Amino acid sequence: GFIGTDGKIAIQAQYQSVGYFTNGLAWAKDMGGVLGYINPKGEWVIKPQFPAGKNFEKLSNLARVKQGEKWVYVNKAGEVMTVSDADAPGDFFEGLADGKKGEKKGFYNSKGEWVIQFQFQDTRDFKNGFAAAKLGDKWGMINKKGEWVIQPIFDGIKDMEAVN
Repeated sequence: GFIGTDGKIAIQAQYQSVGYFTNGLAWAKDMGGVLGYINPKGEWVIKPQFPAGKNFEKLSNLARVKQGEKWVYVNKAGEVMTVSDADAPGDFFEGLADGKKGEKKGFYNSKGEWVIQFQFQDTRDFKNGFAAAKLGDKWGMINKKGEWVIQPIFDGIKDMEAVN
């Protein structure tokens, strides 16, 4: 269950496990271990039907869920979306998800359209508008258009951090 900021029980303990509230919904597993999504009142908005799932992402309004043996996406209305030509779909960050097609990775939007073609050996998630990407055996940093803002000349790289 959940406790409110006042220290009182906001949602009774009635789930096997729960995630964090993001964009107004939290994943929760019923006592049978099946995952769905609840609102802040503890009501099922998307009934339990998935063996696994992730949090909703703010810009895409999608969450990655497992359906059978495949990972797909669900929106807040419970509608399932697949990216038909992605071999391995990733989570959305800042409105884009990394996906793998064959041995290469790229990024697609919430409509499943590749906006940065699969061309990289590896990628990291977008953070502060940029994502680390590996071309050949070197890492650099790309923007949301797939343009290099830091050329791939490094052996390793982390996320782009905002420094004030």
